[in-house]
Amino acid sequence: MRIVISGASGFIGRALCRQLRGDYEVVSLSRSAEQTAKTLVGSAQTATWDGRTLGDWVNEIDGAAAVVNLAGENVASDRWTSLKKERILQSRTDCTRALVEAIKRVNNRPAVMIQASAVGYYGTRGMKAPPPAAQHARRNLPGAPGFGTLRAGSFQALETFGAMTSNDWN
Repeated sequence: MRIVISGASGFIGRALCRQLRGDYEVVSLSRSAEQTAKTLVGSAQTATWDGRTLGDWVNEIDGAAAVVNLAGENVASDRWTSLKKERILQSRTDCTRALVEAIKRVNNRPAVMIQASAVGYYGTRGMKAPPPAAQHARRNLPGAPGFGTLRAGSFQALETFGAMTSNDWN
C-alpha cells in the first residue's frame, strides 16, 4: 500500500517516513526532489510538485491508501512579519487545494487524507509565565488576521470531496 506525504522533509515528515518504511510504499511530494531524496534516503521515493498546481505527481495519488499533508512554510525560520504570515497562509492553503483537486481527479481515491500544520509544544510550566516564543505564537496565531481564513479555507477545500473534518481547537 502506498502513502503519499507532502512535507516529508520536515521534522514530523522525516520521522513519519522512517516509521512507515518497510510496511508501506512511501512517496514524498517535494519542491526540492533531489534534496529531499538525500534527506529521506531509504525512507521514501520522491515525486516533484510545486505545492500549487497539478502535474505528474497526481499519478502518485491514484490508488494511494492515504495522503498526509504536512507541507507549509517553516513557522520557526524567521520573524513573523506581514510577508512571513502571508507565506505561511499561502503555503498551506495552496497545497491543500492542490491535493484536494488531485484527489477529486483520480480514479482510485485514497481512503483518508490527514492534514497537520505547525505543531508546537512548549512543555509543562505550572504557574510560570510562558516563554517568549509561546507568547509570540499566542499573539500571532489564533486571532491574527488571515489565520482563521486558513482554517476555514483548508476545511472548505477538504470538505469539497466529502472529508470529515474536526473543528476541535482546544
